[in-house]
Amino acid sequence: MSYQKDGVAIGDLVQLEDVGGSPGLPAVDGSQLLNVPGGSGTSTSQSVAQTGHGLALGDMVRYNGIAYVKAQATTLANSQVVGMVSAVADADNFTLTTAGLVTGLAGQTAGSLYYLSSLSAGAALASAPTGYGQPARAVYIAVSTTSVILVSELEDNTSKTLTVTAETVLTGPTTHTVNATIGDCFLLCNAALGAVTVTTPASPTVGQIIVVKDTAASALTNNITLTANAGQTIDGGASYTLLSNREGIMARYCQSGDWILF
Repeated sequence: MSYQKDGVAIGDLVQLEDVGGSPGLPAVDGSQLLNVPGGSGTSTSQSVAQTGHGLALGDMVRYNGIAYVKAQATTLANSQVVGMVSAVADADNFTLTTAGLVTGLAGQTAGSLYYLSSLSAGAALASAPTGYGQPARAVYIAVSTTSVILVSELEDNTSKTLTVTAETVLTGPTTHTVNATIGDCFLLCNAALGAVTVTTPASPTVGQIIVVKDTAASALTNNITLTANAGQTIDGGASYTLLSNREGIMARYCQSGDWILF
């Protein structure tokens, strides 16, 4: 037996409506969320006073604990969308819609599901990001070229299978710069006759993996060094040197510009 009241059963998905002036849900700042009519549907919206907010109509935003800022699918934390800017009164005031219909937009493709962009903060695209660690967060469905209905759906995109697209044998003494377009790669280093220096690609892809391995048990005699390209770091430093025979490392590129070693 299920419990029902007013035709609603436990577990049913329901729409919140403004009934007889009852209060709305509490907002992040302690104010009330108001159910504001929007076209043929309803929207849950609130007016926000935030000095120099820097937001525009259509921006997808998150709350960072201090202020509303543009959301971006670069990390799970940065993608925590709370709503869309549905109106901008001035530089210090805007309307935030957290659910329902938003009108007055432009350039939407009716029927398309839009995802939070990893490329541009606050934007949404009709295709999901695919980079390692970039959350595929659906944010709205376009119902016309100017109107959307907000949704919230997150696909786990934080795990990755290593797909080796290149395996290169390096014989020392030599230097080698990894090509960013080859994707994940194994570098099999023979330093028996001299040192081997490997430089990370100039424009790597987030999530790209480089594996460097001493295959000749010679790193103790002739070092094998992974060096960061300009503007990058390797575990916070400029380089990492293999100093033990048969040593191997795996480096993964992150959004911050750092290669993390495993």
